[in-house]
Amino acid sequence: MHALWVGALLLFSRLLCPVVAGGERAYAEKMLYRFNYWIETEIHDMDPTYKYTIAPGCGKDGARCTFEELMVHSIWSKNQNPGTRDTTQPLELKFEEEVSESINSLSLNVNQIFGYMTSARFDAAAGLDGFTDSAKLMPNVGDYYAVLARMGDPIKKFSDTVDKVSKTDPDKLKSNYPKVWKRAKEVTAILTALRRVDSDKYRARNFRNSLPGYDGWPDDTTPEIVMKKLETELQRDIQAIDFQGTIKKNQKQVPDIEQRLKAVNAKFLASAQGLPHSKAIYASEQSIVGCECKKSFIQTNLKKIK
Repeated sequence: MHALWVGALLLFSRLLCPVVAGGERAYAEKMLYRFNYWIETEIHDMDPTYKYTIAPGCGKDGARCTFEELMVHSIWSKNQNPGTRDTTQPLELKFEEEVSESINSLSLNVNQIFGYMTSARFDAAAGLDGFTDSAKLMPNVGDYYAVLARMGDPIKKFSDTVDKVSKTDPDKLKSNYPKVWKRAKEVTAILTALRRVDSDKYRARNFRNSLPGYDGWPDDTTPEIVMKKLETELQRDIQAIDFQGTIKKNQKQVPDIEQRLKAVNAKFLASAQGLPHSKAIYASEQSIVGCECKKSFIQTNLKKIK
């Protein structure tokens, strides 16, 4: 195998740990679980025949769970031994009371929520970056990646149900529905964008190293990989490769840059296929497709580029 592709595998191997989402990725995932759980409650209110798919075992005597209860039910407490899978089921998650109420009332934007989530602690002093218990979060669906890929489904179902009920029984519709729906889509987009950031950082480095040695790249010409800010509700700079911008930037010196970029990218994707971080990116993008959310920030203009 060419040394460059061995390098690509090693770089992706370093991304194995972030698959267990930490920091902003963890908060985005947990908020997505929360809003989908909430959305399913509203779907059921409009259509009592609807069967819950998100944490159906959470809650007692038919009551639905709070955010804290959902996290305790679905998230393992973080194991303090590096490299060891979490096996301790938490008993309690603590926010300050007013923070919890604000999250549930939609009065906070996603940036404020993420800030407050940094201070949330399970009873064992662990934060919200533990493993997801997929079997409890979405029974009979599969592993973490299968669950993440299905997270767009309730959002789409909610949209369809609202459309239907608005024509048959509009009195069932609540005034906060547009905001709940919008927030769930925002968090889905944020999670997908955050998953792309690390991948594209390593992919850009691989392109810079690989393109000059591919089929007679012009001498003394260095590829310029153009990055583009992904537009999300999260107030920070999230950069990913702008494939069309990269083609335009290099086309004068290398007229067939698009074909070369496709070939190099195809090898890169093949080298990463099946690795956890690659699977997490694909799963989060599937959730975008599932909820029919706007995905203009994802550059998919080239057939073989994802």
